[in-house]
Amino acid sequence: MAFDIDQIFKETNGGLDIIRWYVSDIDKYVDTNKHFRMREEKSESCSIKLAKDGRYLVTDFGGDGKTRNAIEVVRHEERCTFGEALKMIVTRENLSMCQSVESMYTSKIRKKDAETNEPDGCWEFEYLEKWPDTWIDIIFSRYTIADVEYTHKHIKEEDRERAVYDSLALLLTNQNWHPMKSYSRVKDRQRMTVESQDHYPIIGIEEESVIDGKKTKWKKIYQPKNKVKKYRFMYHNGADKNFLHGLAQAKAKLEKLRDQKQKENKTDETFEREKVKFDNLFLSTGGSDAMNKTAIGYECVYGSSEYFKLTKDQLKELRSLAHNILTCPDLDHTGQRQNLALCLTNTSEHFLDIKTVDLPQSLKTNSDQYLRSCKDVRDYLNYFSAFSFRNLVRMAKPLRFWDSHQAVDREGLAKIKFGKPVYEYKISVERMLNFLIKNGFGRFETMPDVVEYVHVDKSVVKTVKPEQIKAFVVAFLRSRFMEEGLIDTVHKSPILSEAHFTQLPDLDLSFRDSWSDCQLMFFPNKFIRVDRNEIAEVKGSTSENYVWDTKIVQKPFKRLIKEPIFEITKEENKFRLKINNSDCLFLRFLIQTSRVHWRTELEDNLDDLPDDEREKYLQENKFNIAGPNLTEAEQYEQELHLMSKLYALGYLVHRFKNPARSWSVAAMDDTPNTDGMPQGGTGKSVFFEAVKQIRQMVTLDGKNEKMFDDSHALEQVNRNTDILYIDDTSKNFNFERLFSLITGEMTVNPKGKSRVSLDKSESPKITFSTNYTPGQLSGSTLRRILFLGFTNYYHDNKLGKFREERTPIDDLGKTLFTDFNDEDWNNFLNLMIQCCHLYLTSPKIEAPMKNIMERNLYAEIGINFIAWAENYFDEVSGHIDTVMITSVAMTDFMRFSNLTKFSPQGFNTKLSLYAKYRDWKHNPEELLGKSKRFTKQLDVFEYDKKQMAWIKLKSKTSQSYFYFQTRDEDGDLKEIDGNNIFDPTIDPSDLPNPEPENKKTLPF
Repeated sequence: MAFDIDQIFKETNGGLDIIRWYVSDIDKYVDTNKHFRMREEKSESCSIKLAKDGRYLVTDFGGDGKTRNAIEVVRHEERCTFGEALKMIVTRENLSMCQSVESMYTSKIRKKDAETNEPDGCWEFEYLEKWPDTWIDIIFSRYTIADVEYTHKHIKEEDRERAVYDSLALLLTNQNWHPMKSYSRVKDRQRMTVESQDHYPIIGIEEESVIDGKKTKWKKIYQPKNKVKKYRFMYHNGADKNFLHGLAQAKAKLEKLRDQKQKENKTDETFEREKVKFDNLFLSTGGSDAMNKTAIGYECVYGSSEYFKLTKDQLKELRSLAHNILTCPDLDHTGQRQNLALCLTNTSEHFLDIKTVDLPQSLKTNSDQYLRSCKDVRDYLNYFSAFSFRNLVRMAKPLRFWDSHQAVDREGLAKIKFGKPVYEYKISVERMLNFLIKNGFGRFETMPDVVEYVHVDKSVVKTVKPEQIKAFVVAFLRSRFMEEGLIDTVHKSPILSEAHFTQLPDLDLSFRDSWSDCQLMFFPNKFIRVDRNEIAEVKGSTSENYVWDTKIVQKPFKRLIKEPIFEITKEENKFRLKINNSDCLFLRFLIQTSRVHWRTELEDNLDDLPDDEREKYLQENKFNIAGPNLTEAEQYEQELHLMSKLYALGYLVHRFKNPARSWSVAAMDDTPNTDGMPQGGTGKSVFFEAVKQIRQMVTLDGKNEKMFDDSHALEQVNRNTDILYIDDTSKNFNFERLFSLITGEMTVNPKGKSRVSLDKSESPKITFSTNYTPGQLSGSTLRRILFLGFTNYYHDNKLGKFREERTPIDDLGKTLFTDFNDEDWNNFLNLMIQCCHLYLTSPKIEAPMKNIMERNLYAEIGINFIAWAENYFDEVSGHIDTVMITSVAMTDFMRFSNLTKFSPQGFNTKLSLYAKYRDWKHNPEELLGKSKRFTKQLDVFEYDKKQMAWIKLKSKTSQSYFYFQTRDEDGDLKEIDGNNIFDPTIDPSDLPNPEPENKKTLPF
């Protein structure tokens, strides 16, 4: 020991600080006769007192009645060894000897140059004369030692502890376990010596077997406290991978038992020696478990390594030793899977007779000293008694769910049918349920108050019907070539019905596959982990990551690791894109739908080139987002469109809903729409079809304006739904109804079932596509929508607006997804995974909003108003950069539109939107008077319908007005002239004719 134990008590106020960890208000019980609780009990039954040596002692009168100092309290509460208790204490209390205690759990290593007579590969071993008690505490569990102590109850109390430790040491020695002081090994002319310590055991397990036809003595070196798992076991002089530790000892013990029984029955001529067997024999998963079970009275064997596979001959030999062969697998996924594989071994039917002892799942809620979930027998016996384990053994069941015997007639003669003996079969309900449970069947609440039958295969879960459960059992028997009579019995048995299946357990399965900074994507036999640091491939499966079968992407997949498909960086507040590999057909599609300047690049700027040069440019830049025929600004705008699509894909692939980054993805046409008619055909629906390939999507018809009036509109949505896609929304679709769904709960009301609410972590992300622009793009709307702009690169030409028709198949040579081969799928999946990584590592990337905003404004203003305004506010009209009486302008608009009614408020709203559309300023603040309103004393005008002219009356009154402040050639706002008041009685042609300025041209 590297320090004095007294020092711990000195630094913890006699251990009171340590006890306070378990009883926070312990100080008020010191120096009193008051009792307190240290566990769940009806009344307080613990007391504390200060001993003469300055150490506090706790007595639990309601428990075992023992008095313990602070270190012993920790051992008792944590179910740990003395050394482990010291380690916890010095860590929790941050004591001065922290480093000394830590060193107790490591070996001492010395290195020096090898002697000339020590060749490489040379080993040397030094053994201890007896087993240290601290090692016994490490190997054996708390209740194992307690059980052995009970068998020594006849020994005086002062001698009992020594007898217990000596008997356990003898058990280990009889199992060929020997305590080692050190071992040395020469490698690369260096001699390395590893020494054990009081709390760092090194154990030599010595065996002898035939290896490569030669009788060989070999040794397994076991270091249970080695922090590196792969170094806990080492082998000297080879290893017999098929060796069963403990078999020789079990056979020798049985021979003695048979000798004894034979002596007791020496006069019984019917006595059969080979029928004398052990009741139970355990096939253990490892040495520590085997030693603990052996200590409480069971016969045990265990394989020589974790790769050990029991053969049918070995099973036959074990069956000759015991009536029952048992296993007790670890509770983790690996232990359960390996045990099932053992019991289902098809080389012999007798593997089905191996009984499995099931540890309670509640054991996993406890932790060992390394904060790992408890999972094995050694852990179990730290929390539960040996008696409770024996009860588990009595409940053990095999996978064989039937019994059989040869049928006899009334006379007791064997029945014969078609010349063959007839057998009768009986199905056990309990064993049938056990068979189904072990094979992964159970019940699971797929939705609130909706429980379905499920089948778990490794980590893959799928829902099943009762008839599918029965079909599984029949298929199992057929695969084992079982007798027809047994299969017929199963067909007829009422046991395989829903009435019994309701007894299957409710499974606690976690399907979580995403976190704020991580996403798992599942493929057959592997999954991909995408996080902020990397994209990592993990083969196999783990118990922590259950996945629905519908969530596994059933496509061939291999990571492209040579270089990323694309790279996006941020330089000087601008995102930059580099495409390294454009082989992915879907990426090519995204490129083309982002080429907002395609007519400029591929038509206008090429028209004057010779045909051969034009064709050469088209071929060389067929899928180039930044063609050299564009300006730098045009190239960047197209790149930004493409990057926003890649980012949105990553957002949709990432299943986690982050309240700070919750949006609805909206696919819209980017090309300004000046005729008010929907465009369509630009590839918006194809974008979401791509997401559908790897995410569960529910699609709703966006043309149904009364969608949300239907209480069952979302009935198809469940916990498995990743994306809710509203396809092709109508012009008047109410997007405000989506906002609560984007960030909050989602209520689902399936027909004929109870209404349920999915919280934000369970509800899907919202997406929609539209050929229109959402009306009223307020700030709250913009915050909730991730816009994507799709150019009209792909288009039909029914109206003759273009030179040709163009569809994705014209460019790509294939129909996306439908015509994909394995390489196409692999490229596509790698792209989607990289998009997910982009989303996790990048700030929000938005599409250029210029055209989208113009389309929105155009839609809100309306064609009719724009048609009037473009003429009314012409450069020579005299209606701009002047004070305009609102009623005069509105009267002109109503005449133009043949309207009899129109609200001044609605008219002012359209004026404001039109100014925003033209990039003018509507009602500059400088014109506001003391009233803070745009009103003033102005001449009164009246419109004469007969003469179709304005008449100025001889009065003035306070009237509402507006002012459009326009821009000059440099884009600067013109100077405001508040005294320039428009007079409708003056003909604009009589006014000076200014030079017209650049303005938007619209096709009417």
